[in-house]
Amino acid sequence: MTIHPSSINLSDKVADTAEIGPFTLVSADAVISEKVVIGAQVTVGAGVHIGSRARVASGARLGDGCIIESDVTIGENASIQSSVRLHMGSFIASGTNVIMDVPPYAMISGPESTITGYVDAYIDSASTMSVTGLIDQETTRVRGVRVHELPNHLDMRGNLSVGEFEKDLPFYPKRYFLVYGVTNERIRGEHAHRNCHQFLLCAHGACSVIADDGSYRQEFRLDHPYFGLYLPPMIWGIQYKFTRDAVLLVFASEHYDSEDYLRNYAEFRALANSQPAEKR
Repeated sequence: MTIHPSSINLSDKVADTAEIGPFTLVSADAVISEKVVIGAQVTVGAGVHIGSRARVASGARLGDGCIIESDVTIGENASIQSSVRLHMGSFIASGTNVIMDVPPYAMISGPESTITGYVDAYIDSASTMSVTGLIDQETTRVRGVRVHELPNHLDMRGNLSVGEFEKDLPFYPKRYFLVYGVTNERIRGEHAHRNCHQFLLCAHGACSVIADDGSYRQEFRLDHPYFGLYLPPMIWGIQYKFTRDAVLLVFASEHYDSEDYLRNYAEFRALANSQPAEKR
């Protein structure tokens, strides 16, 4: 391990490949894993656990009992309150005060510590994609995920968008649900399905959807009622950045079954990456 001589390390659980900068305090019982880099004047509280390859910039404060999972980045002068968990790959902007658990790969910033994006999520606006006909299935970087344009008819009396289940949608739905009244700082979803197919469209207002296959993720902005996003099984889905008037309509291929849900990202990722290549 590399520990600056001006730092104080009270833990015997620091990996050999960890680096600790000057004037940093590592409290007793803290666990610092392989290839962690900690900057100058950082305070690591008692019982903190920092996963492999995490980066903690200068001036950060990690409260007692924090869990910092692998590949997390914490910016300068950020504060992580006691017992908060930062899930794998999350990014905390400089000066942010984090008081709640942070989802995998979420980017947190601002005075209210809101989610502003997701790490490595290529952003595309579904409504600006090129269209070649009534139904267009655009290729995305996420396995099996497609953007569809449903038939849309403009009329001076009022516009009409229509879809036929056995013709225009990629599956025959067995149920639907509506998500509405979501404030901008809230997020929905954060799960995958083992067998259920979903088709999402924003019937009113707008929202953003993260689709993640365990290797790649992409962000889509649904802001027209005739653009839908198809999510096959084994895709981690997140919905956020809701406008105040947003109404998200979701069609599902199966009846509700709690056993079909994968709510732990690490479990989902392990299962997704263990599938045969032709199913990914």
